[in-house]
Amino acid sequence: MTERWRYLDLDRQGPYENGATMPVLVRSVAEHGEPIAQTSVWGQTHLNVGWFDDVDATLDLDRCADLGVEVIRRQVYGGGTAFYGAECAAMWGFMLPKTDERYADLDALVARFQPILLDALAAIGLGEVTFEGSSDLRWHGRKLGALTAQDIVVCNSVGGFLNLAKPDIDLYLQVVRIPDDKFKDKAVKDMREYVCTAEEVAG
Repeated sequence: MTERWRYLDLDRQGPYENGATMPVLVRSVAEHGEPIAQTSVWGQTHLNVGWFDDVDATLDLDRCADLGVEVIRRQVYGGGTAFYGAECAAMWGFMLPKTDERYADLDALVARFQPILLDALAAIGLGEVTFEGSSDLRWHGRKLGALTAQDIVVCNSVGGFLNLAKPDIDLYLQVVRIPDDKFKDKAVKDMREYVCTAEEVAG
């Protein structure tokens, strides 16, 4: 049986480009029943606010504007707030039609895609990376990226990211609100030690 896929390299994308592009691709999958694979890199430093978080309680919007950090509220995926530096993360996504029973079970999709991703990482010198928990890509306990499967209403999605560079923690601390200063030092220490990059893994 012949299967037709579309592949799109979206290159460097800012948060607004990404927010405008994804609904178009998702609708195409739903209308035509053909899966789409896409890759991209975050091209602009921004904060991506999930639906769980109160924007004003989480961020200093005036400071974000002063420092050139864009802010966007995402409509799907996880509910927390994420900070992305320009060119700090490579992303990929597979948008899959719900009409195809092969793509209906999200847990089965993750199980199918995990070994494929690990083989691809091994081919580029990242063979020590393993999955921990349900979605994290880790290297000796440090987070390199993730792979998740989600129902995004009109289609199913398997997607993830890989850290290419460490985020600018000092910039992040200037725009995010941390309730108690005693937690700030711990948060910074944890973030610096927890996150790793592809370059670190490859040596």
